[in-house]
Amino acid sequence: MRIALLADIHGNLPALQAVMEQIRTLEVDRMVFLGDYSFGLPFVNETISLIRSVPHAVAVRGNGEDRLLWLAGQERSGWTDGQMRAAYWTVRHLSRETFGLLASLPATACLGEGPVPVYAAHTLLQMTGVDEPLGGGTPPALPDGIPVGVYAFGHTHRSWHAHREKTILVNPGSVGLPMDGNPEAAYAILDERGDTWQVERHRVPYDVESVIAAVRTSSQHAAAPVWTALAIRELKTARNHVYPFLAWAEKYARQIGDPRRPFAPDTWEAAYHAWDFDASFYLYR
Repeated sequence: MRIALLADIHGNLPALQAVMEQIRTLEVDRMVFLGDYSFGLPFVNETISLIRSVPHAVAVRGNGEDRLLWLAGQERSGWTDGQMRAAYWTVRHLSRETFGLLASLPATACLGEGPVPVYAAHTLLQMTGVDEPLGGGTPPALPDGIPVGVYAFGHTHRSWHAHREKTILVNPGSVGLPMDGNPEAAYAILDERGDTWQVERHRVPYDVESVIAAVRTSSQHAAAPVWTALAIRELKTARNHVYPFLAWAEKYARQIGDPRRPFAPDTWEAAYHAWDFDASFYLYR
């Protein structure tokens, strides 16, 4: 039994296509998708359509799906801020088929095949009550009494795995937006070996520059230029830029005395232009 683990695609269809093309050569029996499929890059419905085409796939819901589903039930007349424009754009562009799939996803799943169960969720916290640090570092200790098995999760966009006696923790990293300094798409394979699983971590190169070019001409870029520029920077550098910018935007808004939250369009745009970062990565157009 061989199981492929994929997480954090974030609408990056070309990266997903490259990963799935490689997986097809590796005699994988099942694919497990670990959440955050649609929010980030503009290839929303195409990404979900490709996932839907995978036979016998298992998929769980990520925090990105939770956000989109919640927004879809809100009154749209209030969608006037600048900060959430990318999320608003994504909700408006979800097809009926995409929305139906996202709404049907469970938060967790368990695969009983193999030597020990494979538990799947978007975050380690959902399964064990402890979380992986967003910035990396030492993998967390597990609480007493959790079942022996493989705990597969994503969310932090960093590829790693660790053994805790007979239990294995595995984060396959991000297919669409890696945050570990390596822009190649990441995934992992669980390979059944006797009475346990072996973890294989993989990286797949793809044409990041062509993706960036397509993103820049998309309607998402026109509707949400700041968020899309941040996503482009993350594609380029494989580092997180959203959290540093949010912290800066908060500081900037306080400096100019703007209490509006979510951030209003003028403050949101001005904060981005005032943000001090390496000009070689200044990709806002």
